[in-house]
Amino acid sequence: NERYMDSKLELCSGAYVITNPEAGIVQALDNANTARKILKEKGRSGVLLFEPSMRANRMKEIALIHMLDEALENSEFYLYLQPKFSLETGKLIGAEGLSRWVKPTGETILPSEFIPSLEKSGKIVQLDFYMYEAVLRQQKKWLAAGYPVVPVSVNLSRHHIKDEQLVEKLVNLLETYGVDSSLIEIEITESAFI
Repeated sequence: NERYMDSKLELCSGAYVITNPEAGIVQALDNANTARKILKEKGRSGVLLFEPSMRANRMKEIALIHMLDEALENSEFYLYLQPKFSLETGKLIGAEGLSRWVKPTGETILPSEFIPSLEKSGKIVQLDFYMYEAVLRQQKKWLAAGYPVVPVSVNLSRHHIKDEQLVEKLVNLLETYGVDSSLIEIEITESAFI
């Protein structure tokens, strides 16, 4: 278009082949829209053909997102610490705080199953702060017991970058738990940095 020469128009569309006309137009449109959303989330343009597995995966994602608030309230997320050792001395020099979701039934949901869904929805922010507090709580216990405490790194997703009060919130939590800032390392994911 001559009037909008700097504009770049990209098509992002989902398609659904109607195999059962009795299923209804609403279901057909919903299926095509599901394919479109998946294509858009991947950051690609073009047309994506709906497959039944897409709906199942989408429903699983939605269910996980809806379960998050209740899971946080019920303390279903546990802090796992992955140790960091010095290659020179072999001594423990830190740890990385990792989350594991253990449902009341005992079933463990691995991060690879829930982190991508929470990232997409933005709900990852709640989990990041929950885990940040879990690390601070644990460090406070170690300090009170007189144990040596090493720095623990926690992840922050790209969604935190939008929060102008992020540093203030992190500092307030440090002060609340009485943990020195030298004992916390903030890890920013590659996608957040970019």
